[in-house]
Order: sequence, then structure tokens, then C-alpha cells
Amino acid sequence: MSHTDDDACASSTTPEPGAALEERETLAHVLASLRKLPEDQQEVLELKFRHGLAYREISRVTGLTASNVGYLIHVGIKALRARHASGQCEPRWVPGLAQPER
Repeated sequence: MSHTDDDACASSTTPEPGAALEERETLAHVLASLRKLPEDQQEVLELKFRHGLAYREISRVTGLTASNVGYLIHVGIKALRARHASGQCEPRWVPGLAQPER
């Protein structure tokens, strides 16, 4: 039986069962941590990372200024990282949240 390029691509993108379980657990930890944030931070983080909206679009949806949106996203991510660093949650990777360049 020969494998096509499509077969190779499909198998390379299919996560291993253990990795898939770890990703689901990580996502559960992240979502639990998100629920502990103030509602305005939850809202802007969801609009940014789940729906892919730009700050200006989030501003139009929420009625906040774009600079306030940026501040809330910054503070929310900082709080999530602090929880992670203190061991309050276990994720090593936060889906949709890239590390900022320093």
C-alpha cells in the first residue's frame, strides 16, 4: 500500500492521543483562569483571541476606547501569566495567546 502526500500531511497534523488530551486539559485550565478575571477583561480577551477582532473592532463592539481595550488585554494576559507562574493553573501553552516580544 503506497502513501500519498495527502496521507503524510494528514498524519503529521493529527495530534497524538496524549498530546490531544494535554491540549484539552490545558484549554480547560485556561478557561477556568479566564473565568476568574473581571468581566470586562474576559470580554475583550474573548473578542481578541477567540473571534480575532482588532482593538478598533473590539472598541466598536464594547464602546470602550481602543487604548482601554489594549490596557484590558494587557492586564488580563498579565494576570493569566501570574496565575501560571504561581502554580494556580498548569498550562504551558495558552491557545491563541502568543508571548509578547521583549
